[in-house]
Amino acid sequence: MNDIKVVYKNGKEFVVEKDDTTNIKMVGDSLIVHQGIETQYIGLNDVEKIRESRFDFGGTFSLIVGTLVLIILIIVSCSR
Repeated sequence: MNDIKVVYKNGKEFVVEKDDTTNIKMVGDSLIVHQGIETQYIGLNDVEKIRESRFDFGGTFSLIVGTLVLIILIIVSCSR
């Protein structure tokens, strides 16, 4: 899942959880987030930073499976 975190200058945070209904665009000095029937206007002059974070389930899953295979191979080779 992709999320966009907006951190305001006063420290307040606003997280947009992106899904199929999310549409984000910049108009002038505002970030406009449409999600379904809801609309959020964010003035960029009040924003300290905008960060997009991604959760890659495929990469995490591959790393876990690879680690388990390595552990099994080490156990099998040590038991001989």
